[in-house]
Amino acid sequence: MPELPEVETIKREFAQVLTGRRIESVEVRSPIILDIPSSQFVGRVEGAEFRNVTRRAKYLVVDLSNGFSLIIHLKISGQLLYVLPDRPIDDYTHIIFNLDDGKQLRLRDVNSFASIWLFKTTDIPSFFAYRKMGPEPLSPNFTYESFRALIKRHPRAMIKPLLINQHFVAGIGSIYADEILFYARVHPARKVSDLSEEEIRRIYDGTRQILPEAISHRGTTTQFYLDLRGQKGEHQNYLKVHAKAGKPCEGCPGVVEKIELSGRGTYLCPSCQH
Repeated sequence: MPELPEVETIKREFAQVLTGRRIESVEVRSPIILDIPSSQFVGRVEGAEFRNVTRRAKYLVVDLSNGFSLIIHLKISGQLLYVLPDRPIDDYTHIIFNLDDGKQLRLRDVNSFASIWLFKTTDIPSFFAYRKMGPEPLSPNFTYESFRALIKRHPRAMIKPLLINQHFVAGIGSIYADEILFYARVHPARKVSDLSEEEIRRIYDGTRQILPEAISHRGTTTQFYLDLRGQKGEHQNYLKVHAKAGKPCEGCPGVVEKIELSGRGTYLCPSCQH
């Protein structure tokens, strides 16, 4: 699933190449991904221009010139691709925006879980308030003191399920939770009440270091993720434990293992994560 670094990468690319582009027409091939009827969606977005684009957690928010905004969630396998129209269209392409530069913006998803909502731009804050999203971990307001106070509210929680809980902190998924906890040398199943002050500090430091590094590498591609231009990210080449079961640990003589934790595949080095 695209996590914060992947969605942030798409957001930045979108801002560079699509701001100011006009939507000439829209082809809805899978109405199920929309929150309103296809005809209503098409009528509201055709002729509008892409204006501002932002990110909240794993959601991409694209403001249009007509007072509406697209909210896009790529879920597990969604891809947002800016391509030439002669690129073959497969059965997994669910929506096509034909743009005034002769190119297309396509939403493709092999699992058909991706979603697009159309809201009035003024209603966007209510959309996220309803979902009670946690703080953005790269915000200047996300200080160690605020993180420490937040984590202390969940003494009985296991640390990895807590980190990927979007009500706790927004945008972190399984990939980066594994990497953050490896950085901190903390076992993913540890209870918050058992963590030392030093371990909490290392979890915070790992969050603030690993997420920007992943953005600088244009995200992580372990299976489905592609950027707006259809290119894989590069951060998979820098992962320490995630998706590396059976491989030597880079920090000790141990071997990376995969376990199931709260229904999620979780990677760790049992020799150096305690």
